[in-house]
Amino acid sequence: MGGGAVDLSEVLRIWLVLLPWQLALFALLGVGLAILVRMLRASATTFWWLVIGAASFAFLGARVAEGALRTSSVANAGIALVVLAAAIATTLAIAATCGRWLPASLQRAWPAAVWVGATLLIVPFVRRAGASIALGQLPLREWPGFVSPAFAALAVLGAAIALGIGALRSAKASRLALAVALGIAVARAAGAQAAEAPAPPRPDVVLVLIDALRGDHVGPQPGAPSLTPNLDAIGAEAIRFERAYAPANLTRSAMPGVLASSTERVVGTPVSPAARTLPTLLRDAGYATVGVSANPFISAHYGYANGFDLFADPSDAPTFLIGSLVQLLFGVDRGIAYRFGLAGSDLYYEPAERLFARGLRLFDRAARPAFLYLHAMDVHGPYLPPHRFLPATYRAADYVGYSQFLRLSQDEVAAASFQPSLANVRARYAAGVRHADEAIGTLRAELQARGRWDEALVWITADHGEALGEHGYVGHGIGWLGPPLTQVPLLLKLPRSWGFAPAVIAAPVSTLDILPTTLALLGRPSLAEAFGADVSEGLRAGAVPTERALVSWSATEAGDHYAAVRGRLQFTLLIRRDGQRERQLFDLEADAGTTRDIAAAHPDVVRELEVAIDAHREREARLALATSPAAIDPQLRERLRALGYLDDAH
Repeated sequence: MGGGAVDLSEVLRIWLVLLPWQLALFALLGVGLAILVRMLRASATTFWWLVIGAASFAFLGARVAEGALRTSSVANAGIALVVLAAAIATTLAIAATCGRWLPASLQRAWPAAVWVGATLLIVPFVRRAGASIALGQLPLREWPGFVSPAFAALAVLGAAIALGIGALRSAKASRLALAVALGIAVARAAGAQAAEAPAPPRPDVVLVLIDALRGDHVGPQPGAPSLTPNLDAIGAEAIRFERAYAPANLTRSAMPGVLASSTERVVGTPVSPAARTLPTLLRDAGYATVGVSANPFISAHYGYANGFDLFADPSDAPTFLIGSLVQLLFGVDRGIAYRFGLAGSDLYYEPAERLFARGLRLFDRAARPAFLYLHAMDVHGPYLPPHRFLPATYRAADYVGYSQFLRLSQDEVAAASFQPSLANVRARYAAGVRHADEAIGTLRAELQARGRWDEALVWITADHGEALGEHGYVGHGIGWLGPPLTQVPLLLKLPRSWGFAPAVIAAPVSTLDILPTTLALLGRPSLAEAFGADVSEGLRAGAVPTERALVSWSATEAGDHYAAVRGRLQFTLLIRRDGQRERQLFDLEADAGTTRDIAAAHPDVVRELEVAIDAHREREARLALATSPAAIDPQLRERLRALGYLDDAH
């Protein structure tokens, strides 16, 4: 858990999530061991030790094997298994020795108590460190967690349960008392809510971001029903911006715009501690700040925990990925594994429904008013949504893997032979949109049930879009800055008591505008270094200024790509490494596919928008904050690689 705060309920929840897996392993191994013990006429104590040893090895081994699957080094995996076996043997030896010192009445219960202690103390560590161990590293930086208040509390709870196990053998009253005590402890730790507090004088602020969600996939679709009925329902009570643009077409470069109204070249990667972001500014204004992210880039490692009182990123999420092991039975063919339900996007990131539920639990515990940030990945590659969201016409035989898809050239994507596979990718992407939309509907219902929806200020948007074959481009973080990559959904639901009528804003806006507009709506001072604009003045009138140029950027091997949108026109500029410039101009209303360059017919517009891009670049250089590169540990690198980011992560 980032942000410098410990949330005991979250640690206990993770334990409860993992507990069923352990019980299942006990059941499977216990049957065989019971038969073996019966055949050998071994004692009950021997039976317990065999069960604990085998189940512990199976549980920890599966977690470490997950990391071993992500490395080609047999030596590393071998070292990891030796370390793991030694740790288990040492634990059992110590436990057996300590067991001899106990009174006879507790010796029979001692093996069960050891299992409880290991579950409470070791499992949270191995859950995070197992994959690193499998990569041949000893993650010593994780060990200080054992002395944290959360782990101390877990140790006390484990000791109480162990003593209770002995007490259960002597009195029914003790059994009842223990059951009641544990029930109360679990209920409280799980975040049982007290009576609903009165509405705060200032609104809660909620920012929901669906990674890689294209703007044209929200709302009615040509000749088909909407993919997003829940977002449509929210849009009916909100301000809907029809043409919202991202400042970049990859997460690393776009997110400074959403959370800091700035650019990557200003705040750096990782984000400089000196950057003034939405959570830091709201925390200074007296808000409790809570964030949950499924994207490994939007993590404490990359500086995004700054300003959050409570922040959870992928390193905090349960990743007991036994599904990866099962895939080996199918020759690591993810297409077959996905078809039979053995692989899904949950192997790569936490599904939105679980992510949102996790965020709500932290939100419930935070003081009011509160800021809640939720960053979901269900639309992002590898495009493996739950099967129930796929259309009836889906053809599993045309499956193409995400990594393979990203490696295709423009000519290969445009080839007639690839079109069935391209249709398959688009169907999976659309199903991911349906999945994310359902989770947003549940989030809305949960906030309504808490009495925290009507008077909340809620933003819903994306960091960037996704190319799905247009111009032969796929994925994101590429040199093309067409609407599929830069145009994103943007909804703003304002507190009902403020009296704003639902509206549709047709003028172009940017996700850079989220921070300054939020500050203005809350009556907070503006941010001088913001690249975005406060559009709150135009919300009541249903219109915002249209004369400004909205700049987007992407860096590739060819050079720096820029796009500037003003009104219905988009100017694109490629500044090559040798300083040469290539210019194009498109009319987005008449040519949404950006296929007809009209730069020659409008030289004055080209000059004006090129000046705007140069001014943007000069301002970046002037405002750039001091930052240092982040060292990427192997476990994080493998997470990024699995999402198609590799070393030029996007």
